[in-house]
Amino acid sequence: MSHLALVRKRQLFFVDDLAVPVLSDVDYRHGAKSLRLKEGAAITLSDGVGNWVEARFAPEPELVHEPTFSERSATITVCFTPVKNVRPDFIVQKLTELGVARIIPLITQRSVVRWDERKASKNYEKFCLVAREAAMQSRTLYIPTIEPVTLLSSLAMSTVVLADPEGRQITAEDRSICIGPEGGFSDDEKAAGELVALPGNILRAETAAITAAAIAQHIGHL
Repeated sequence: MSHLALVRKRQLFFVDDLAVPVLSDVDYRHGAKSLRLKEGAAITLSDGVGNWVEARFAPEPELVHEPTFSERSATITVCFTPVKNVRPDFIVQKLTELGVARIIPLITQRSVVRWDERKASKNYEKFCLVAREAAMQSRTLYIPTIEPVTLLSSLAMSTVVLADPEGRQITAEDRSICIGPEGGFSDDEKAAGELVALPGNILRAETAAITAAAIAQHIGHL
């Protein structure tokens, strides 16, 4: 059985130190009450960066063998622009489930949603929590890196592509994909970057982000 099959077979929990694992109070209560795990049940522990080990469920889990490292097969970055009437944490959750390595909330020239410093900090903390929970639920060994809200203009445009209906087809080399706001990217932004088209018609921003992640991951595994 492959390591991926083993991980997916058992409930996954994240810990800070695999050498001396300790479940947080929240995770232990979730396992015991919500998941109804019994003491000694087989679980998987991970540090969120690819290292994992089989263990026995307890507040201080007992390791079954030495930790194993599993390298990520494809590293994808999705930069998305928050839009009105769509919870940005929903996008973070789905991108995590799809195995995205890095998630960057964007501010673009046509952004309608703009957060002040307090709101941006609060959302960042929420995104990190949502990503951790989604990684645990989907049993991925990697928790994605969440970046603070970032200006599109501050990114190195040679390293990213912009999703736009007028763009070319996505290839395996397109590892960092940016999704624009309701009105799409401005002419200046499109002129500064390379455009790639997503399948389907004109997609909503949240649909575009999830679609881009799924396609990039699929191509990366071919």
